[in-house]
Amino acid sequence: MSPHFLNRTPVYFDFSTSQETLQDGNDSLLVFEKISLILIILISVTWNSVALVAILKTKSLRTNIHTLYIINLCVADLGTSGVSMSFTIFDLFIEDYLIRSPSLCKINGFFVTIFPAVNVQTVSLIAVHRYLLATQPNRLIVTSQRAILSILSVWVMAISLAILPLTEVLSSISYSNELHHCCPNFRNPCLYGYLCLTAYIVTIPVTVFCYYSIWKTLSNLSKTLNKESRRNRWNDLFADDDTVQSKDISLDDDGSVTQSAMITSFVSSNPDQTNRKKKKTKRKIALRKLAADKRVAISSGLIIATTVVCWTPFAMTNVCFFRGHLTHAKSVFVLWLSYINSALDPIIYVYFNRNALQSLKQLLPCQVDNRRYNVCGNNGKPAVACSSNKVSQKS
Repeated sequence: MSPHFLNRTPVYFDFSTSQETLQDGNDSLLVFEKISLILIILISVTWNSVALVAILKTKSLRTNIHTLYIINLCVADLGTSGVSMSFTIFDLFIEDYLIRSPSLCKINGFFVTIFPAVNVQTVSLIAVHRYLLATQPNRLIVTSQRAILSILSVWVMAISLAILPLTEVLSSISYSNELHHCCPNFRNPCLYGYLCLTAYIVTIPVTVFCYYSIWKTLSNLSKTLNKESRRNRWNDLFADDDTVQSKDISLDDDGSVTQSAMITSFVSSNPDQTNRKKKKTKRKIALRKLAADKRVAISSGLIIATTVVCWTPFAMTNVCFFRGHLTHAKSVFVLWLSYINSALDPIIYVYFNRNALQSLKQLLPCQVDNRRYNVCGNNGKPAVACSSNKVSQKS
């Protein structure tokens, strides 16, 4: 590649989907585009940063292999909001600056390709990882080295996809007047086929299969544990009570059982009762683990669902026979919808992860205490405790 490659590369207008332009259109639409995109950028950058800080501050999250994929997803979302959206917002405020600078257009098209590709592939890795943990926990153990290797492979694939149009090996990068950014020309059948193969033909079926298997496994496990719980509760009703009678237990002045009575009760207890308690404890642990697995499965499933919903319209509108039927407003809508996905991912993760949510609450300068203070005359209103000055203010 020559040093002046970026500067000598022409910029085309290959993606015009309508004769409508911003100059001839409604100014209110342009204002709405600016305000909405700024809000999306702020929300995305804020929540992805909060999610990363919450993960780094919590030891249990830092050492969790599943969190490595979430970190990679947050980095990709930050790249989309901090880099890709920045080019778009500058094009809205500074008219035609990407047209006047082919170098910036090439850079914009390069990063516009990388971060969505990393996002989609990382979502697929999350599905595969949860599938292995739920269905085959002992056959294939995903270590941190394997997780990092899979993440690196995603970045290599995304960079290779972005280099192809950048070097004009497959297609080229051109400016879209309707989308306010530069992106590859997907009319090239080889590039479009490679993109479909990596983003949808392989990724989506694998993801659907993984989550179908996960929910099937968790549902069967839940039914098994519920049956065991009902059977053991029924057996407990007819269990022999071999503990000492109440007359054998003397109480202290404060109402507690004396030490001799406690020892007598322990010695005379039935060993079967001890076994039942151990089994009951194991069932409780299994139920808690099942609940945690379901919570993680729900959050991961929502992340995958939002990714598919947000990116599918944009992917479909890049098919050749769809372009001529889109107005400028519809083109902006499908692009903004794909941008919204970068803000939804961290919100879903933090909301469904108790450790991350607790870490987020600790980051807030003022925390709302949900306890009620009816006895103290607070009329049932929650109190706001400010950690900065350690003073509680009742609202």
